[in-house]
Amino acid sequence: MEESSKQGLDNDRFLRLLMGSQRQIYAFILASVHNISDADDIMQDVSTVMWRRFRDYDSTSNFTAWGIGIARKLTLNFYSKKKKGRLHFDNETLESLKDIACAKINEADQRVDFLRRCITQLEKKDRELIQLRYDRNLKTNIIANMVGLSVHVTYRAMAKIHGIIQLCIKRKMREEGLG
Repeated sequence: MEESSKQGLDNDRFLRLLMGSQRQIYAFILASVHNISDADDIMQDVSTVMWRRFRDYDSTSNFTAWGIGIARKLTLNFYSKKKKGRLHFDNETLESLKDIACAKINEADQRVDFLRRCITQLEKKDRELIQLRYDRNLKTNIIANMVGLSVHVTYRAMAKIHGIIQLCIKRKMREEGLG
């Protein structure tokens, strides 16, 4: 395989992996520094370091965990450079934050999966209302006009659908031992 072609495949693979884990890495950073501007700067540095070291990444290991490890080091560097700041975390605290952030992110990902599954179980007319509201980002009064219902009836229908989805998610979480 030609070198430029291999480089292109590596670029694509890196970007796919980064896009899949960026939210978790950023959540860890934000939980560590509590400042969006600082977190954005650190995330940019983390992405750069990950890109530079991608050749060293062991593809049999967890990419997100690898990225969080790099984020942890860069966050420690951030605090050592910013000694005047009020909040300093030691390695143990950052490790605990990493574990908590990963657990919360996994739970949120699980809830999103349950949400998707619960929506597919709705009756077709209810699913269509949800799609109009959230996929197309339409306001309830516009939806009411589109489907030929009063605004009041549409609000009640949406509330009922939200309740059904909420119960479905809670049931699925209990079934999985998460709730």
